Amino acid sequence: MKIERCFALLALFVLLASRAGAQALEWDSLSMAGIVRASGKVDSVFIDRLAKEHVVRGGDWVSYLAARLGALPIPDANGIRVAVDTQHILVRGRIVDLPPETRSLFGPLLIFADSTTTLEAEVVMAPTGPGVVRFVLTTIKVNDVKIPESILRYFLIQVGNRYPVLTETGRELLVAIPPDGKVTLARNGVRVWIDESAASSPPRPGDSKPAGRNRPSSTEPKARKAIRLERASPSPTGNRDDTRPPSRPARSSRL
Repeated sequence: MKIERCFALLALFVLLASRAGAQALEWDSLSMAGIVRASGKVDSVFIDRLAKEHVVRGGDWVSYLAARLGALPIPDANGIRVAVDTQHILVRGRIVDLPPETRSLFGPLLIFADSTTTLEAEVVMAPTGPGVVRFVLTTIKVNDVKIPESILRYFLIQVGNRYPVLTETGRELLVAIPPDGKVTLARNGVRVWIDESAASSPPRPGDSKPAGRNRPSSTEPKARKAIRLERASPSPTGNRDDTRPPSRPARSSRL
């Protein structure tokens, strides 16, 4: 009986700990203002070198990447939420929260779903060489049910065709950063920082040249175009040209 009680108490402790961990995650919203906040922090670390590090809130970071993908404007009243921990980025929302062009990509996957159906995507960071950050979409859940990989693969190829800055698989995004720059996931945010032990020539303010010859290895999926992340201050309508990907982006450009 004592052993059984010990196991019962241990199970209860694990359950409570897991719930506490889940509750510790903070969910942020996407917003146009988040693009400006994230851009200011990234620029101050990687371009202006005014700070050694910053932590960008999850919602601001995803808003920032959405701007570089050209997914603008971001509606003020949107139900998409973002949570970040050291392992992954979670993006959650309802079908009704997605732009029409994004909903159309799901096609028959959502034929039996209504507008209140919830979707959750998981994104992780994959290992790369210096000067490159790689984000990989691993799973998408519909009402907490994971979409089978065979179906998800087909869907993401359609996404890749719609957004050429992604890899051909549609699930990976390559971003170039300074050789001494680092991007890591943290609790409730994304940490951007400078590794002072790495040899690097600091970029001059306003420099948006390609990040040298830093490229992913031949074993890594190659993007047809690398996303271009640079200084930007979008207007509330999202019509500023500097929030859009350039027509001919470099294969590798600075964050």
